[in-house]
Amino acid sequence: MTREEVIVRMQEIGCYDAELIDRAEWKDGSITLHGPEGDFAFPAGGRLGDFVKGDKVKAVQVGHRFFLPEILDRALDESFDFANGKIRVLGEKSCVLCAALRELDALRAAGCGICTFCREGAYQLSVCLGNLTKPGGDKRELELAQEIAAAMSDSCNCPVGADTAEPVLSALELFRGELEAHSAGKCPAGECSAFSTIYIDPHKCEGAGDCMDVCPVDAIEGKRGYISMIDVFECTKCGKCIEACENEAIQFATGRLPKLPDKLTKVGRFRK
Repeated sequence: MTREEVIVRMQEIGCYDAELIDRAEWKDGSITLHGPEGDFAFPAGGRLGDFVKGDKVKAVQVGHRFFLPEILDRALDESFDFANGKIRVLGEKSCVLCAALRELDALRAAGCGICTFCREGAYQLSVCLGNLTKPGGDKRELELAQEIAAAMSDSCNCPVGADTAEPVLSALELFRGELEAHSAGKCPAGECSAFSTIYIDPHKCEGAGDCMDVCPVDAIEGKRGYISMIDVFECTKCGKCIEACENEAIQFATGRLPKLPDKLTKVGRFRK
């Protein structure tokens, strides 16, 4: 099916959205990506990595699909598929499962709701992956998600359904180990807050109290000159305290925490 035929088909069923169609334009030896914040043009013939930067890259999302970092070495020519023109680099601290869920949410919002395979399939995919971001997730959710996504690729009425399956299928193909780790209660990237705990490093805390000022639920106890303490039962893991701490004393951790004070202790007085 040609691009023009795809557009006609989508218009016929009332779900055509130009944002979901190819947004890369080739003209006079250069590539232009059209986006909501303006156009971005660069000469053809270079590498994707010349224009897309990132440290310690784990994955690259092009359109709705995930790729390994090797795609950054890919030459840019007319055979390169930019999909919807969106390119995103995921570093070591970016969770592929969370990225796939975000892409699913965006695609669900763009769907027309007419096609049952697309409407219900997209919802079920979100449920399957969402369950894995919480404690008690089951690895069988991934098997079900793969089955649903494969059916959507073949059975939906327009390309939106196939696009919705792409982030799930590509993530399962290339990063299945990371996704399966969530069923064991671990997020390798540390992004899924349900599997992590925020704590204050007693050796870095200087007792400034900025963390207490920004905590929306008053989950931090302390006073000036004393090492602050987080009540893990009250903490919502919003991360505002991490941003407020200039000493980088507040951190996310998965698994066992280091030894922490059990009562307010003056800065510099805590011993392991």
